[in-house]
Amino acid sequence: LAELSDDLESLDRVASEHTAEDEERLDTLCASLAASKVLSNSVRDELKEYKHKLATTRTEIESTKSKNQSILSQCQAAEARAEEIISWLIAVEPQLRDCVNANMSASDEPEKFAEWERQLNDVDQFILRLETQFAEAKKESSSKLLIHKLQLFRNRIQERFTVAQQMMLRLARPTDFEPRLAKIRHVISSVEAELSHVDVLSLSPEHIKTITEKAKELLTELNEIKPDLEYAQQTGQVLVENKAVDYPERLLTDLSVLCDRHKKLVMNVLMSLERLEDALPLTQRLFRLRTNLNQQLTSVEEVTDYLENADCPQSRHDMLQVGLIEFGSYKNLEQVFNSSATFLAFVYMQRSHCIPFLLIIHVKILDRWLFNLSLSFNFYFTC
Repeated sequence: LAELSDDLESLDRVASEHTAEDEERLDTLCASLAASKVLSNSVRDELKEYKHKLATTRTEIESTKSKNQSILSQCQAAEARAEEIISWLIAVEPQLRDCVNANMSASDEPEKFAEWERQLNDVDQFILRLETQFAEAKKESSSKLLIHKLQLFRNRIQERFTVAQQMMLRLARPTDFEPRLAKIRHVISSVEAELSHVDVLSLSPEHIKTITEKAKELLTELNEIKPDLEYAQQTGQVLVENKAVDYPERLLTDLSVLCDRHKKLVMNVLMSLERLEDALPLTQRLFRLRTNLNQQLTSVEEVTDYLENADCPQSRHDMLQVGLIEFGSYKNLEQVFNSSATFLAFVYMQRSHCIPFLLIIHVKILDRWLFNLSLSFNFYFTC
């Protein structure tokens, strides 16, 4: 009880000592502690966010560092390979040019050309890889250095590679292309020069036979170069596609013109040959009529000379003179044949297709003359 009494006294004493000011300070302290707790929580959240951003930044830095390291490695690898390729192209270009100037072909040194072909294929594949890397690098804005380097390497290699590839393709083209093309040009030009002489220009059967054989020879020559022409067209197209010629458009145009000239010549020779074959039997008949007519006219001349001195009825003499007057002097008949040949030559110059028809007309006219004159002779000798 004594102790309890002491405690109560102590409590009373403490309660008496506690004032309103102390309570106010305690309230302020509690409020400060509460504000500090809120602030500490906010600082803790900001610190946590900062740590997260710092970790993200570190990750991005590592990624960028790794990417830049990859770009640097690609640039160094591409540069090393590009310098190696350019050095090889610079070294091989004079050798290729010497081979081109010497008119060599891939078949002359197959092992060397095979090695050059293999290395050029490797260069071509490397250019394709550069283009692929270039396309991928363009998608990323951070690869400007790589884009610039790749474009620089590609342009430098492409310039040298194009020159070497063109010379290589020229060396790899067939060695018989130029000779066969020259043969085609020569045959076509020679046939064109002979074409003006291959037609009905004379009424002589022997001449027409000779010209007919000549026309057949020309047609044979044109048929013989047809495989060469087809080969030249196919090979020329391949050479143009492979860029193995300096002037591809000119080559294609020349081949097209040669093909058209060949077709035109074949048609013209066939038409001339047809006219000659049609004219041959007509000229042979015309020649026989002419020979027979000359014989008859010779007989007329002999009879006329005889009648001038012979004692015979005037009726026979008059009858023969009437026949001669009707058909003209036998000396003028030679002019008829010469005029016929001249006219036929004119018709040929006009490229007319009516020569056989004109020959038929001439044959019928002369045949009629000979028939009428023969009637006069027969009547005279039977009187």
